[in-house]
Amino acid sequence: MIITTADEIRAIEVREDEIGTKFLALMEKAGSGCAGLIMDEYAPEDGPVTVVCGSGKNGGDGFVIARKLLRAGYDVCAVLAFGEPKAADAIENFRRANDLAVPMFSWGTPEAEEAVKTAQVLVDCMFGIGFRGAANELQSEVFSAMNEAPGDTVSIDVPSGVVTDTGEVLGTAVKAAWTIAISTLKPLHVLYPAREYCGDVRILDIGAAMYASSTSAFCPSLTRRSRPVSTRWTGKRRQRSCPSVPGPPIKMTPVTSCRSAAVTACPEPPACARTRPFAPAPVS
Repeated sequence: MIITTADEIRAIEVREDEIGTKFLALMEKAGSGCAGLIMDEYAPEDGPVTVVCGSGKNGGDGFVIARKLLRAGYDVCAVLAFGEPKAADAIENFRRANDLAVPMFSWGTPEAEEAVKTAQVLVDCMFGIGFRGAANELQSEVFSAMNEAPGDTVSIDVPSGVVTDTGEVLGTAVKAAWTIAISTLKPLHVLYPAREYCGDVRILDIGAAMYASSTSAFCPSLTRRSRPVSTRWTGKRRQRSCPSVPGPPIKMTPVTSCRSAAVTACPEPPACARTRPFAPAPVS
């Protein structure tokens, strides 16, 4: 089982930049793949989708998701939970979503609150691996509104409000029906209490040079805190016995089962680090 920490993810992003992969391209690919999984799970006629975006890079993924869903015929809008984006790549995807006329509402307006309450699907794109500590008053308000809404919540990479490397939940956090882990699992996906906030976990490989061998450093603590049990990893071509995580299943999604050809999946955990050619997702 490949598990990467927040610092390892940041180091991987630096490595991708060194080999010529721009973060904007990775964001496009991640958002496209997440949109594909959402489209696999829900049809346009199932009801409206509300993408709740933060002001950082995770929010940028959300603007890509909203754009892709709108183009596919979904009734979708974006809610700006904490104002307009501040990260450069997120600003660019905010612009692209605006150019496509994705409806956008700022939190605190009646339209934003109604969009959260009435959505069939809520997409949590507020915080990623950088969240620390406990949610403040505004963050707690948004997280609570999502938790109280009747629709399914899908968290992108990390349920907002949980601490990536420790699995701590120090205040209010989003409780997802399922979480899309980008490229690899992170400690929060297997450590309690954060594991309980993830729901089903589905892993998408976006083609980054991701596979730093971090597992050995984490095995002792994860063994104590995640109570691993024996189960099966499943893929189209093979099945393999691996340690797994109690609670809802972790799914490795083959590319052939996802509508977005931009995303490939990991049919089994790679044994070591590797670099693969990167194919940018088409911008639409």
